[in-house]
Amino acid sequence: MLSQCNEAIIWADKALQVDPQHCDSLYTKAESLSMLGQYNEAIIWADKTLQIDPQHCDSLCTKAESLRMLGQYNEAIIWADKALQVNPQHCYSLFTKGNSLRQLKKFKEAMEVIEQSLKINPNHFDSLRIKGECLHDQKQYQQALIFYDKALEIISNHQWTQTRKNECLNAIQFK
Repeated sequence: MLSQCNEAIIWADKALQVDPQHCDSLYTKAESLSMLGQYNEAIIWADKTLQIDPQHCDSLCTKAESLRMLGQYNEAIIWADKALQVNPQHCYSLFTKGNSLRQLKKFKEAMEVIEQSLKINPNHFDSLRIKGECLHDQKQYQQALIFYDKALEIISNHQWTQTRKNECLNAIQFK
């Protein structure tokens, strides 16, 4: 939770020495590896959790997000859907599915999924910023700005979102 991923992995490993089948420790290791950009390793550890508990929603989502980060968008959607079967209200799985659909340029479907997430949590940062990105991709710059601004109200120093907002402002200015 403090983004101290390497430290989290050390502690997860210690817990796994005591109980190698502890799902939360396996998941913590998978999620930490994903946050460190070690997506293939994250998938291996998520799979270890899913061998014990095939319904472990967070591990299903971590696997989906890792696949998305590897550019395997169709696979990511499959795994996000598995997480959503367990918990249809899981905003991060909805975000992962919506973002994968966006990457596949299925904008209408992406927007529908992202809207689902925002109905559940109107302040879900990742869903707000990706809705802006989806609109941005479609050159709907004014609408994209609305969602980038909402995201920046939540995390004001998020550089990726600020950069995308600036790109929209430039596009509008030179239109």
